[in-house]
Amino acid sequence: MHAVIGTTVSLPCNLSPPSPDDSFSLVLWYRLDLPNPIYTLDARSATAPGDATHFANKVLGGRARFNISTQRPSAASLTLENVQEDDAGEYRCRVDFRRGRTLSWLVKLNVIVPTNSLVIKDKDNKTLSGTIGPYKEGSSLTLVCESQGVPLKPGLFGRKRHELESPRIIGPFYLSYLLSCLRTSPPLKRSQPPQTGLRHC
Repeated sequence: MHAVIGTTVSLPCNLSPPSPDDSFSLVLWYRLDLPNPIYTLDARSATAPGDATHFANKVLGGRARFNISTQRPSAASLTLENVQEDDAGEYRCRVDFRRGRTLSWLVKLNVIVPTNSLVIKDKDNKTLSGTIGPYKEGSSLTLVCESQGVPLKPGLFGRKRHELESPRIIGPFYLSYLLSCLRTSPPLKRSQPPQTGLRHC
């Protein structure tokens, strides 16, 4: 599943018992790159699911809560607020039942970092801004629009070729890219008034 940095995400964990006369006694949430549980729901001494004790690891910084649905145990989830880059990874929800065998559920969280910079360059990798030129008649103009973060939507920079350069992967699930959008014009012609064009990056 995917979550944009700063948003809220719910990681599912099915608490449905294997038999009608059973119920969960202990729920442990792990992030697979950490040795200890990041969240614990302890119902071993509780008389009802709502009386279970919650423990959150300091890794989550008070941003997590476990939601239990007594009517729909399969809809239980760990809600994580203000998602951070470091939250990306694989999570495992381990459920111990009073009678039945232990079950585990895996979920992968991808954290998406939105575009944080836009730069227009020429074919020599020189950064451009404002009005550019002049250019010789008959020459071609090549512009490159670079976006760091989530790739731009197709069509924002005229007709272009998308080149995904150097994906920046911090951990296997942090999504950040440097997207290079290339546009080369046809040969420039003399015009009156001077030929101009507006392009959006």
